[in-house]
Amino acid sequence: MAVRALARLRAAPSTGAVGRTWRRAGTLRRPGARGVSSAVVLGVETSCDDTAVGVVVDGGASRTGRAAVAAELVSSQFAEHASHGGVVPLLAARCHAANLPVVMDAVMASAAASEELGLVGADDAPAGVEDAERSITAVAAAAGPGLALCLKIGFEEAMATARRLRVPFYGINHLEAHALVPRLVDPSIEFPFLVLLASGGHTMLVVARGVGDYQRIGNTLDDSVGEAFDKVARLIGAE
Repeated sequence: MAVRALARLRAAPSTGAVGRTWRRAGTLRRPGARGVSSAVVLGVETSCDDTAVGVVVDGGASRTGRAAVAAELVSSQFAEHASHGGVVPLLAARCHAANLPVVMDAVMASAAASEELGLVGADDAPAGVEDAERSITAVAAAAGPGLALCLKIGFEEAMATARRLRVPFYGINHLEAHALVPRLVDPSIEFPFLVLLASGGHTMLVVARGVGDYQRIGNTLDDSVGEAFDKVARLIGAE
């Protein structure tokens, strides 16, 4: 998924994760532009078999004045798992370990050229990866739910990146990220709103009252819609 990390995790007890409310990460200072209060978040998602990295900017950093995805890339592992009839956690983790550095580098290069960030290099030269890295004000990674081996790869890489860039790190409940994505696409959506959250491992109705404030009002009693879809697809031999 395109990582939505402008809201910090306050996880439900069932996830086993601990979180805090999102706070502004600092002031973005771009060469050739005055500093503005903003958040530019590098997000990493490795909860299952896709290696996903994105750079998300809020209105203060975006040239359009609206929150947006400045750069993103997803590396699929479909071919690696196809012969197994499903995702193999150990294989998925190995693929994440191999793919994540490549995906990260590609996303940072894309962010450097992104019109959303509008970065400018020294002497008005085109911005490079180092300029993009300097614009990052926080790093976030999926902390769960998901496959533990896979989550570990992305979480540790993201933490190491945050330390290297000397910016805050946030572990994100990826179900909360799903719930908040609509507000990135359409800022006019106001709290509270009703969310039908349907993913590979979860199907539920949730009332989103605010960032970190959710009430689950119902969910499937057996399999999620995504899991049922995958099982039926395997039974009928669909690809």
